[in-house]
Amino acid sequence: MSFSGKVAQGYVDGAKVFADLDGDGVRDSNESQDTTDSSGAYNLNADAGSWTLITSGGTFLDSQGNKVNALPMKAPAPTSSGATANVTPLTSLVAANPDLKAKLDALGGDGWNADIASSSGVPGKLLRVAQTVEQAMKTLTKGDNAVLSSDSSKLKTLDKLADAFAKQEDISSKDALTAKLAELRQELATLKVAKVTAQSASKLGKINVVRKDIAKVLTVINQARKAELQKLYRGKSVKPVDLKPRKTRALRKRLNKHEESLKSLKTIRREQRTAL
Repeated sequence: MSFSGKVAQGYVDGAKVFADLDGDGVRDSNESQDTTDSSGAYNLNADAGSWTLITSGGTFLDSQGNKVNALPMKAPAPTSSGATANVTPLTSLVAANPDLKAKLDALGGDGWNADIASSSGVPGKLLRVAQTVEQAMKTLTKGDNAVLSSDSSKLKTLDKLADAFAKQEDISSKDALTAKLAELRQELATLKVAKVTAQSASKLGKINVVRKDIAKVLTVINQARKAELQKLYRGKSVKPVDLKPRKTRALRKRLNKHEESLKSLKTIRREQRTAL
């Protein structure tokens, strides 16, 4: 059967796409392969089956127009000739855990097989899941503190992300994202620890740094959610407590030196107890 699709974070140019018929993650001579063009498009021919599409390499343009190396990704095999089989962070989750199909479909649009780089737009909840996967993987694979280097290790980590998502009812919720990142933290806690080498201390140091970086992913998520709320409640007189301005800093700036030196009764009592 023949089929086509897009490889997308942004549209990935120059990625190798192949049909992994035997499931070993490595392209064999009998497994068809294509290279994506600048629009992320590919075309393949393969026999129907329960195999997996796998991508490697390629680059896409980020929001600033910079070329960024694409993640290795995967997708379930299409079920019919002429089908559209996109390869994205969303399809990577489904290839690892098919139970996520229904949950992603419930988020709207084309669901798990959505072209997330489409100029026609993508439902926000779908995009949020895809972006969170990308941010988490970027933390683990980029910079001096990268702890995942091979495509196989990256794809295995995507499998862990899929398992964490599958445990949640609402996979676009903050709770789901928190659970997913907790799964990653646990994975990092044991990463390479069993391999005691001369560089083991350095490895563990890198893991601790990456753990902190993962916390930054949650910060980005919270900021995005707050921005959505600000847009929703713009111009309205009643707002959630989270969106109301905090006045403590402004009040603190208005205090004179004498007022700043004053202590509350609670502080005085605590100091007295400490002195005893």
